[in-house]
Amino acid sequence: MPDELLARVPRELRNRACICEDCVNRFWKEKTNHKSAKVLAGDFYFDHGLMVFTAAYHLRRGYCCSSGCRHCPYPVESRE
Repeated sequence: MPDELLARVPRELRNRACICEDCVNRFWKEKTNHKSAKVLAGDFYFDHGLMVFTAAYHLRRGYCCSSGCRHCPYPVESRE
């Protein structure tokens, strides 16, 4: 969970309130100026029926989603 998003939780609710998936998605949309990275041919492949994004796609998207993606090109400290 990005520190910037956690900082939006009021101090009295920290470590007691949860941040829902909608709030996390809204945070990333704001962070990327509401631009979604278009998925192009070569941005992914399938492994045992699962779609796996390439590092090139992650770089074009412009941020780490902190989901532990296999080909995440961002430093570990930016994933926390």
